[in-house]
Amino acid sequence: VRLKSRYVMCELFSSEHAVFKNTHPKSILTALKEEIRLSFGEVTLGLIQQSLAVKYYNKSTHICLIRCLREHQQRIIAALTTITQLEGHAIAFRTIHTAGSARAIVKKAIEYSDDTLLGLFHLNLPPVPLAKMTAIFKTQQAQLSALDP
Repeated sequence: VRLKSRYVMCELFSSEHAVFKNTHPKSILTALKEEIRLSFGEVTLGLIQQSLAVKYYNKSTHICLIRCLREHQQRIIAALTTITQLEGHAIAFRTIHTAGSARAIVKKAIEYSDDTLLGLFHLNLPPVPLAKMTAIFKTQQAQLSALDP
């Protein structure tokens, strides 16, 4: 019997920009596990944590990819929406997309991030030189492509 994984793509929001520079996938995973424990109990946490993993986090675009089992997907999304603090800073998660394969979520993440970065570039928010924006695009696409099997 094959385990069916799901991938959840979410975006972190915070009014404090220093949060994103210090955020690591491990801290996101820890906060998510704690929220699952508080919301659903320790038994559910024990069932979920075997397959739960933060596969990718980008500090520039604030995109996070989380892998879980298909039957736990709704609980993961519910727990993400109730997380309000990460390492003592106020944050919020927004679920953008879910997919059944790494290839599909990587494709969607690249599309979403490119659209977001292009939108920021056209609005000149924050003021970033074109060379740096291009470097961010290339770095992110290389990181995401490495996740695709």
